[in-house]
Amino acid sequence: MFVNVKNIRLQKYVHTCIMKVLSWNILASEWIDAKTYSEVKKAIRCNASDRFNRIMKYINEQDATVILLQEVMPTEYNKLNKLLRDKYILTPLCRINWHKTKNNSGNVTLLKKTDFSDKSMQHHRLEFGVQTDCLYKNKACRIYNIHLSDVSIQNRYAQLNSIMPLLLETNIGIIGGDFNHQYSKNTRFYNIPNYTIHNTTCPTYYIERKMNIDNILSKGLKISAGSTCPKYPDNMENGFLEYGSDHLPVTVNIV
Repeated sequence: MFVNVKNIRLQKYVHTCIMKVLSWNILASEWIDAKTYSEVKKAIRCNASDRFNRIMKYINEQDATVILLQEVMPTEYNKLNKLLRDKYILTPLCRINWHKTKNNSGNVTLLKKTDFSDKSMQHHRLEFGVQTDCLYKNKACRIYNIHLSDVSIQNRYAQLNSIMPLLLETNIGIIGGDFNHQYSKNTRFYNIPNYTIHNTTCPTYYIERKMNIDNILSKGLKISAGSTCPKYPDNMENGFLEYGSDHLPVTVNIV
């Protein structure tokens, strides 16, 4: 049996060049209340340890190059740092001050050490997330992990507009997270010039109704095969048991 070494090397090269990006709102415990999640038993919805274990199981299975997490509590951040710091560079936890009683959780971005170096990396806290300037394949790359306002569309547009000049000037860029806005090809959130929208079909939220409000957009990178929608739960409690969150993860392979 003859083996085509050239093809094997090419396949290996293509595999290592794929950037797998995972974005996920993992649901901060400070947002969980009995009214909103009435269909979920208290023993399930209030078991932060079990929820975190389910989330970690999915994260480990995906083995993504870039992980964008929203609604991370300080305790969860410490656990992520302990479990993943050997494999990933973690940004500081950038808390989002929603209001007086809900201001502990925030965004954290994780970047795989095999693909990124922290020597030239800079993190910038935003009112609605975190910006990371880094090198990817020796080229400047800018990554935004966002959680836009749930108050009004005007607030969301103001937040997006505040980073728009940098989004437009970036040659290689990723913007992902919880847009808090239903996907539509006609809305400005998903029409940033020269950015590819990677989630046009997958619903990502299942509490009030089936909605696609989480997304990943990229510039200077192309979509690759292999991205599929996560299994949509048939009821709220099963969603908690499967994912540990009220949002579903978004995963995309780009090169």
